[in-house]
Amino acid sequence: MKHTEAPGEQLGRHLEFLDEILAKSGVPVGQRPFHAATDLIRYKLVKVSTDSGKTRYEPDGSSDFLEAYWFKAIYKMVDDWYRERFGVRFDCPPEATVKGVVLIRSTPFVMKIPVNRTRPDQPGKTVWISFPEEIESDENSTSWLVRGPNLSQMDQAQSASVIAATDDVADSLRFIRTNLMGVEGADPEGLSFRRGVITHLERAAELIEHQDVEAASKAWWELQMALESSLKALLLQKNGRYPYTHDLVELLTLGQTVGLVFDAGKLAGWPKPSEVSGLRYGHGGRQYTQTVFDGYRVALSLARAAVEAMARMRLGKARFQIQQPPWIVGGMQVEFGDTPIAVASDQPGE
Repeated sequence: MKHTEAPGEQLGRHLEFLDEILAKSGVPVGQRPFHAATDLIRYKLVKVSTDSGKTRYEPDGSSDFLEAYWFKAIYKMVDDWYRERFGVRFDCPPEATVKGVVLIRSTPFVMKIPVNRTRPDQPGKTVWISFPEEIESDENSTSWLVRGPNLSQMDQAQSASVIAATDDVADSLRFIRTNLMGVEGADPEGLSFRRGVITHLERAAELIEHQDVEAASKAWWELQMALESSLKALLLQKNGRYPYTHDLVELLTLGQTVGLVFDAGKLAGWPKPSEVSGLRYGHGGRQYTQTVFDGYRVALSLARAAVEAMARMRLGKARFQIQQPPWIVGGMQVEFGDTPIAVASDQPGE
């Protein structure tokens, strides 16, 4: 007798396949449910329909589904699969922050900026998770300083200056990090470039924090790599190719032809590729902390502009309900291939 695949088996088979790709791509376990859920919809899901059979969604390449009520139910199924699969490892994910750096009284301080927010919903049942792309109104960016200075000893002008600096760095890193999650395109080279943007920016922040000559020199290399990664990722997505060059002005000029908006004058003082190569080995005259921090701020603004120009899903305004959602009147079916899986609707009367 021919085995008929149960709905849960087919869902699990799709998730096994997607998880292997995510794992080999270096995506941490705690971040995989979102990627797997969106990939199921973009590449595997056939349609979502109500009990009456009315079609609610068919994949069209857009990201409109992110705020749909039924996506939260699909995310919940995927999240449950991961929790069962990885157990304690899933419940103890790596720290969900992105690392930045600011100068306060000419001294570098590292920031650890949360990349997601969790808010309670129904006690013991549901929570909401979001991936903001900016500092939200109820957040204080100075609270993300690691072993920060005594801000209470500053006058009003000094305190305002510190807040402006931490806000600027946190806003830029959140925007870059969140929007890179939604960039369209799954080619390995493009993924490698995009992953490199945050990696190089974080390494630069760590080097700047050391506040010594050798570390400051090496930070320039990381900043250069962050910008090359962001600009080449943009060009590869838009044109299918990119030039094999380390010249940021050339890359910026090409980027401006595909929607990048950035003042080229901000790169006027950027070291040439040959100088960057020397700085990588601690050679050159750009070892001052203030100088490399100024370069860091330029790098953040250009990387942000490059990500802004990429075709992507906008995740910053979406929220996802996880844990057990309430069962309210109505329902829908999610069909993987020819096999339907019924999930609950949180919309009365749907």
